[in-house]
Amino acid sequence: MVNYLKFPIGQNYSADVKGWLTSKKLDEWIDSRSVNKKIMVYNHSDIKYADGVNYTTMDQLGFRINFNEPGKASELEQPVQKYAPFSLKIQELNLSRGEIITSRD
Repeated sequence: MVNYLKFPIGQNYSADVKGWLTSKKLDEWIDSRSVNKKIMVYNHSDIKYADGVNYTTMDQLGFRINFNEPGKASELEQPVQKYAPFSLKIQELNLSRGEIITSRD
């Protein structure tokens, strides 16, 4: 979802899209060192990586998931972005600026 919100087909807009979650063992795409950790998922700023996402774990390990290559995430030498916990308070959402929070239980 993070990738498609940033690079929607047939749309021309710019958005800063990030997602936060706690990875689970059943997440087939996750590197084993990321299991049961809080992670921040985001897009790379370089359009040549538009078919994938990056994520950084709470202990600052960086990974790239390439949608065109099957298998697990590949570790980066250093994360593209440092992990920062989600800090926006739901009461302070500014929908006119496009701030949206979604959840999946």
